[in-house]
Amino acid sequence: MSREPIGSRSGGAENNLTTLAYSVSTRLMKKQISLLMLTGWLIPTALAIVFFGRWIVEIVIPTLKGGDFDALYDLHQVRYLDTTVVCTAIAFVWASIAVVRVARDICLRSREC
Repeated sequence: MSREPIGSRSGGAENNLTTLAYSVSTRLMKKQISLLMLTGWLIPTALAIVFFGRWIVEIVIPTLKGGDFDALYDLHQVRYLDTTVVCTAIAFVWASIAVVRVARDICLRSREC
């Protein structure tokens, strides 16, 4: 019995190993994509929270202390509230799609819908 690397074998064993490895990697990739679809909305939500917090710290607090609101906006040149609204909208749409996908999967599993 000779010791040959798995890749050098001929016959059905190599084909079965390749198919098994492909199947395992495909299932893992599908789980990762599914997890991203379910929890990915947290990323734009976190960005929205960060931009809203920066707006409070860099615009609102100095304005309350007597700063010029327009001058502060021109100084920073970042549209904090616009970015917050866009991130929030993306997060809402993403979460809605995730809920619809989960509801569809549950419905297809139970076959009652």
